Amino acid sequence: MKRRMLWCKAYDKWDTTQWKNIIFSGECRIEISSSYCRYVRRPDGHRFDPKYTIKKVRYSGISILIWGAIKRDGSRMLIRCPIRLNSSAYQLVLDEGLQQIYSDDSVFMQDGAPCHTSRSTMAYLELKKICLLSDWPPQSPDVNIIENLWSILKTSVSKFNVKSSDELWNVTFKAWNEIPTETIIRLYDSIPRRLKAVVKAKGQHCKY
Repeated sequence: MKRRMLWCKAYDKWDTTQWKNIIFSGECRIEISSSYCRYVRRPDGHRFDPKYTIKKVRYSGISILIWGAIKRDGSRMLIRCPIRLNSSAYQLVLDEGLQQIYSDDSVFMQDGAPCHTSRSTMAYLELKKICLLSDWPPQSPDVNIIENLWSILKTSVSKFNVKSSDELWNVTFKAWNEIPTETIIRLYDSIPRRLKAVVKAKGQHCKY
């Protein structure tokens, strides 16, 4: 909480002109028929009432891991990742995705996942001359605006009945590129408000 508040205070002076140069990135797992348990609180004797039940499908376990990156002008990249993302695989993802939208005035944002901050990945970023927003605060999805796009993306993908991971990827890729540029611009414009909300909450998570 202390690190989050200090970071937000430090960047609170930035305006939308400065934030537009930041490339926000992150990973997300897209799942169909998640195997996670759901707990339902219900009155005794109402086990099979429709409002206390959850629809199940016959297939399960279909999922893909994706990496995405966005710029304020609406530029975006989406890469399908290996199921397990280690440092070398992450660097291949950056080779394929980041290099296509990175420019001389860009600053790259990534969170503190081990494959992001490993010695080999940091050496890779230095070799490729990637300017990094290196002091990203831990446990801060409410500040990373790409998390909001993951939510939009999952809602869109959930409307499709897919049968394979390849089909899931195709649907996900199409839905990602159909997200309006205006949505991305609004998320960038919300960043100063997010930082103020975190400071007001004394480092705790905010509504974003």
